[in-house]
Amino acid sequence: MTDNKMLTRVFTEKGLDYGFTHVTAGYSQETDLKVAWRRMNGSIDFWVSDYIEDAPEDVLKSLATTIYSRITDDSQVPYSDKALEYLKSDDFVKRNQPIYLGRLDGMTRAEDFRYKNVLESYERLIGQKLVERVPNLSIGWLPLVREGTVGHSSALMRSVCLSRRLDAPIIESELLDFGLYTQVTFVSLEYGADPLIRNRQFMRKIDAYPDSDRLMEQMDCLGMSVLKNLSPEC
Repeated sequence: MTDNKMLTRVFTEKGLDYGFTHVTAGYSQETDLKVAWRRMNGSIDFWVSDYIEDAPEDVLKSLATTIYSRITDDSQVPYSDKALEYLKSDDFVKRNQPIYLGRLDGMTRAEDFRYKNVLESYERLIGQKLVERVPNLSIGWLPLVREGTVGHSSALMRSVCLSRRLDAPIIESELLDFGLYTQVTFVSLEYGADPLIRNRQFMRKIDAYPDSDRLMEQMDCLGMSVLKNLSPEC
């Protein structure tokens, strides 16, 4: 396991290029991939998600450049190809997906259903060619306490978690399928792409779903949005 020393050294060396003379950095156990910072004059302190604590030094240097560019330019500078190659790798997902799922309060496996088998729903969507099978995809349930959302899904962690509100006898299979479709579609979109472009692609795919307007209205009547709680990955 990587300690904080290499992280601090990398961010310190890169910080000099951006005018920061005193830099501290440490890993933090966060649910989503994120980098937070506090700055004052020429000093800055970073908290970095521990999902990348095994990243090689060249990846950390690339990420540091991106973060400093975002801080000083006040813009959403994209990750480099090197960083994205690391973040989108199967090894990254296999190592971090179980950790991520363990940090989602109340998350349970897809097999732990009362009325609706979401794995059968997934196979229906694939059989109808509405989605393609996502490698290393995890599907599960989130508790009823998460109101107002169909699910909480992460493209980075290739994870789909549906609200338990869809695991009810009054929910028709077509509505369950639509809810799952929205989340799998989000996960299937390219991680690291421009957020505005990604959101437009997402909405085009939602609009293309058969009878999507009626199904969206049904979701609204149940108090659930397909746009809330998609994982806010940086």
